[in-house]
Amino acid sequence: MANALPDTSILAPAVASLLGPDWSAYPDEDGQYHRAWFLRHRDGRRVRLSVEVSDFSRDRGRLHAAGYLPDKPDDVDPDTSDIERGSISMAGTKTAPQVAREISRRLLPTLTEALAAWNAKVTRLRAHEVLRTEVAERLARIPGISTPARTPWRPRSSQAWHLSWNGTPRGAEGSTWRYATTPSARLDVDAGDTGEHVGIELAGLSAEQAARAMRALVRPERDELPARQLSARLRSRFHRTARFWPARRDEPGTLPALQVAGAMVFVYLDENTSELRVSVDLDTVHRALLRPGGDHTVPLRITVQGETVFRG
Repeated sequence: MANALPDTSILAPAVASLLGPDWSAYPDEDGQYHRAWFLRHRDGRRVRLSVEVSDFSRDRGRLHAAGYLPDKPDDVDPDTSDIERGSISMAGTKTAPQVAREISRRLLPTLTEALAAWNAKVTRLRAHEVLRTEVAERLARIPGISTPARTPWRPRSSQAWHLSWNGTPRGAEGSTWRYATTPSARLDVDAGDTGEHVGIELAGLSAEQAARAMRALVRPERDELPARQLSARLRSRFHRTARFWPARRDEPGTLPALQVAGAMVFVYLDENTSELRVSVDLDTVHRALLRPGGDHTVPLRITVQGETVFRG
């Protein structure tokens, strides 16, 4: 006659109460064949208590306890394949106090470490999501850039934002080359442990547009070159001796300019487009502003409404 199997519907609630007030028990609807019940801690940890019921198994009647992590959150999808949760087995004849002691001693330390690792992954993924969203929203504020969107079927653990821009076509309507001469950009914004990373695919650019794009990419590398450190006294002198040069009525074509340390900054309205234009002339800049090392360049940063639009 086969040995009687443990009744987990009685055992599991008793074990949960012995583990402490933060534990509860409920049946595993998908594990009824193995008489499985879950012991759940309020922090999300779970222990699945089941019975080997096969008549053909030498372990028939043994109890198995396996650690489970919390349910996946709605916002991120942590990879748990490398997290050891713990699993033990014991005789099915053990009483509830004995089972509780076995779980506390042999399983819960591993499961507690697993929960800490899981929480760390969730926290890190949420930080990545905050960063990629901030970057995408900042890019979307550029006039002409589309609203950030996502590809629904991508895994939540790496869900990039996608943006796009389409410029004015240079080809004639109906021209075979119209698509190839329509400037466009496709942006993929993601983030990881090393920070944000943005992929940009450009197409249909004119030579001037391509040159501007490449200058924007290459020039920031000059930030790695050291700037000459000026004393507070010298900076104050340059500021106090700054001059404003208005346009002269008796000299058509002259433009208003501000002169600081020899650098001339012209600010004027374009005669054809009425655009506000800013031009920087460094031909007469004071030598104290030149970078050390003999490359004869001047560290320069231009901001508009507080946002850096050029640095070189």
